[in-house]
Amino acid sequence: MPDLPAFTHALLASAHLLAAHPGFWLLFVLVFLVLVEGLMFLPRIGFVVKTAVGAVLGAQALLLFATAAAGGAPSLGQLLGVLHWPLGHVLALAGTSLLTFGLGLAFLRWKAGAAAPRFFFGRFGKEKPPAPRDFMAFKWAMYLGGLPWLMLPAVLVLTPQTTALQALGTSLALAWAHLPALLLLTGLTVGLEALQPALARVLPKPAALAVSALLLPVLVLGILAMQYSLGVLWLGLA
Repeated sequence: MPDLPAFTHALLASAHLLAAHPGFWLLFVLVFLVLVEGLMFLPRIGFVVKTAVGAVLGAQALLLFATAAAGGAPSLGQLLGVLHWPLGHVLALAGTSLLTFGLGLAFLRWKAGAAAPRFFFGRFGKEKPPAPRDFMAFKWAMYLGGLPWLMLPAVLVLTPQTTALQALGTSLALAWAHLPALLLLTGLTVGLEALQPALARVLPKPAALAVSALLLPVLVLGILAMQYSLGVLWLGLA
């Protein structure tokens, strides 16, 4: 794969950034997950709000990696910078994330029937979730459908003077030029997520829940770090 050396370099760079401030990244990911995942508990609109807010806050989080890469000490206070994002950038991030979410829901409805998407629009914990296999199909459809915009957060953060439309075009161009690398990243991401139902089948429930709870922070930090590191390489900022 032509992008494999760059992908490996980005993977090592991401690991270096995370290893430089392990305590901070643990604190950050806990705060991030509480802020974002907690939105699921909003009745009816929880998953929609979570998707939009998570995209914007995740993009802001890339600035923490930029601070760490520059030799500084990232701080949680930097997350408040999200309040100063241009409206066009916020709409681009939220809009593409919701479009991706919608693609996943459409595929889920096609595969599992009209009742399956109701889980995302009821009260969290009250509606029955889709079967594990259908849920993973939803995740695959969502991740693959979002490939054109996967690098949008990095483009907006690393080239802050660009307009939202220019950033969307750049993200699409990067996805086309580096599709094998992004497919590899997506495959690794979905593979980690697929471990959770697999663990539930082979481990006692408490152990499976504990491992799953560890996988989510690793997944979030890994995706954000790779978005930043790949963006630096592919935008010629290394």
